[in-house]
Amino acid sequence: MSGAITTAFVGCLLLFQQAAAVVTASDQITVAERQVPLRILYSPESPVHGVIVLSHGTFSSGKKYDAVARPWAAAGFAVILPDHRDANFGDVPRGVDDMLRIVASRVAEVRAIATAMPDIARRLGEPADDWAALPLVAAGHSIGTQIAMQVTGLRIRNPQDGSVSGYPENRFAATVLLSDPGKMAAMPANVWEAGSQPVFMVTGPEDFGLMGDGRRDLGFENEVLMPEIAGDLYRVLLSIDGLDHQFGGLVHKDVDGPPDNDALALFLSQSLRFLQRCVAQDAAAEAPSPGRLSERAVVSVTAAPSAAHGC
Repeated sequence: MSGAITTAFVGCLLLFQQAAAVVTASDQITVAERQVPLRILYSPESPVHGVIVLSHGTFSSGKKYDAVARPWAAAGFAVILPDHRDANFGDVPRGVDDMLRIVASRVAEVRAIATAMPDIARRLGEPADDWAALPLVAAGHSIGTQIAMQVTGLRIRNPQDGSVSGYPENRFAATVLLSDPGKMAAMPANVWEAGSQPVFMVTGPEDFGLMGDGRRDLGFENEVLMPEIAGDLYRVLLSIDGLDHQFGGLVHKDVDGPPDNDALALFLSQSLRFLQRCVAQDAAAEAPSPGRLSERAVVSVTAAPSAAHGC
């Protein structure tokens, strides 16, 4: 473990130990006649700066992301973790059409959470109007990155039939990606750049999940339709050497090997900078800046933080 990485990890631990206590609540909403379980992590002891809706990986669960959700919540962000219909192998796709149906249902559930924010707040005993006014963040891991991108402006054209998928959604102010959607089957490398909101993404050389490119050959590659403002958006890319798809098993699912605590600490520290600047609108917060963080981590930035786009 290098000195720089050790410093980042210890610094994050101290920050989270000193942060406000986090509570975990259970809730549910009804979407298309299905009861969608929700876990909500937040700190009732401090002001909430925004609400992060995190879409889990294929066959995973919202219960498997506390390593990320709890520090975010301790820093002042409410984190909502739905269990989508494929959670814990509940709905297993038998082909491309089934997978597209599941993706569409996931998007519908994330959008329904945004609509239900006042009711969710009331059931938590929190002020409904205040929570309804909080900025929303779409976060995702693995297949969940596609869902997070689709509720923040991503439009995809299927080359087989020319159909375009996209959603007229403008309630989410930013995107945080725990893996690279461009490494999924049928997705081009630039998909993370095709949204209409500021985005933070972490990835590494072994960032390939169950639906990863090369593991699932769908026989075609989608085309992303870039928004007109694409060149002006603030995007942050955190590249970590040796990072796999599960942070060494800290998220998504257990893997054989040691947990990658160093990578998680780097991700948390940089993503929180992004969230404080772009979501909490803290002008004094230090935004992620380009450069090398350690022997294994580099930050790249496209464009500069812009008040016009929420940063």
